[in-house]
Amino acid sequence: MRKVIGIAIGLLMAMTLGVVMSGCSQTMPEIKSAASTPQNLVCKGIVYGNYYLPESSYYDSHVIGPVAGAVVCLVGSYETKSAVTNDKGEYVFENIKSGDFQLEATKEGYQMGEGYLSTNYLVVAPDGTIFTADLDMFANPVMRSVLPLPNSTIETTAVFTITFNKPMDTATIRPRIISAGTRTAAVGDTTNVTSAWSNGDTVLAVTPSLPLLPNQVYLLYLATAFDQVKDKDGNMLASATSTSYGVPVEEHGDVIENNDYFTYKTSTGGAPGAPGSILVTASSKPFSSDAAVGADFADILGSATIGLNWTAGSGNLTGYKVYVSDSSTNNYRLLEQSSAPTTYTPNVYFTTTMTKILSALYGTTYIDPIGSANYPMINRSTYFKVVAFNGEYESASAEASAIDLVGPRVITQAYSGRTGGGFTAAVLSNKYPLPTLTAGTDTKVAYITFREPLDSSTVKAANFTSTAGTVTDATLLTNASIDLDPAAFWTGSAYSIVKITVDTAFVATQIITVGTGVKDLSGNAASGAGEATIQ
Repeated sequence: MRKVIGIAIGLLMAMTLGVVMSGCSQTMPEIKSAASTPQNLVCKGIVYGNYYLPESSYYDSHVIGPVAGAVVCLVGSYETKSAVTNDKGEYVFENIKSGDFQLEATKEGYQMGEGYLSTNYLVVAPDGTIFTADLDMFANPVMRSVLPLPNSTIETTAVFTITFNKPMDTATIRPRIISAGTRTAAVGDTTNVTSAWSNGDTVLAVTPSLPLLPNQVYLLYLATAFDQVKDKDGNMLASATSTSYGVPVEEHGDVIENNDYFTYKTSTGGAPGAPGSILVTASSKPFSSDAAVGADFADILGSATIGLNWTAGSGNLTGYKVYVSDSSTNNYRLLEQSSAPTTYTPNVYFTTTMTKILSALYGTTYIDPIGSANYPMINRSTYFKVVAFNGEYESASAEASAIDLVGPRVITQAYSGRTGGGFTAAVLSNKYPLPTLTAGTDTKVAYITFREPLDSSTVKAANFTSTAGTVTDATLLTNASIDLDPAAFWTGSAYSIVKITVDTAFVATQIITVGTGVKDLSGNAASGAGEATIQ
């Protein structure tokens, strides 16, 4: 039977189509269709009050009940409507168009309740279709504002104002201000404060009993523990957005989330004065031309400890920064300390290493001073700048330069091939094979040694004299940036060995004198009193 009805309907449609086509000169009619947009829809629901309490290691919500008198706003792409909940907490919106809607419920003393409604997934909805969206509003109080703004710089006479969204239990709030010290240095002193409440115990003013100190970090606490702060209904202050770790904040606008404390910095009182009288040392020795006390090549080389001392700058200080440069005109680079200061007060000393200086200047931890012109304080002057700062300002700086000022010193023992003398061949620590001086054969040849590398261009016969006759030749056998370790032959560290040839045979106790023309890598001349005695 269904098949027959289907055929009959098919024939009828074919006949009708034929009539239409013959009547329209064979022209196909244009057929349009459109789905109707759902109209006159209904959105309704109940607004519930909730509060949070600690449950073991997390927080959980508890329903208070329906909230009467809450204003519910429906905000959509096409329209915005509002309604007020009845004594059962119910609201209803009628005659709304299909679309996406944001729902917001507000009432004084509650955090905002939010929801979302979308009817766009429906192709066709009968008029009057009802959609339900219940909303939750939390009764836990929030801070509307904290002034001055946290993390800002304040005057020393600042008064702190905290505004809540509902009356607070003033007995639960015991504000205190603790100093965290000179900007970054911990102190922990508590500043006495007075508290004053207004606007129905919703606004708290905290006034320090005495002006705060300048250039300090201060922490403002509302109570010993954050979760002690409660409103008059006993609800805890909202403190976090995670329900697992704290009372959630679901409020829009200027609401302060969290904090056990709020951080402030007091004004610095202006730029501090510059430090002065910088003293640079290497291995605890000053840079002086006095060979007895001055820093020389061995004190500077390698990872030697480089220290700076200065007189304190005036004003409120947080600390000092030290910069280094290899030129009086080049940009300075920040220099790292070898270790953190042992105290929190601004120190007037600074300790670093040569490897840190090399790294700051050239991005490497090793340079051979003999093959380079860049080794700090040996090949060239090194410039230091000490800057005082207090968190906001840097002072005018003090500068100093340092370079080896001690002239090349000769080791007092000299060995020759004199009759009865001689020297046995040795391989030095830099792998240089120092040849034998055969007694009775090499009588006009001697070895003398220096306590630092020499400028090879200054090793000339004319720069040496001898009581054995005239020096006919002076040859630099080896220059090293490590101790040659000739302990079996000479006393003291050695970095250069020079071969001296004279025209008259050496004998014991004769003297070779080093002239002022002999210079080290820093360009310092020998003192003229450098003498080596033939052993």
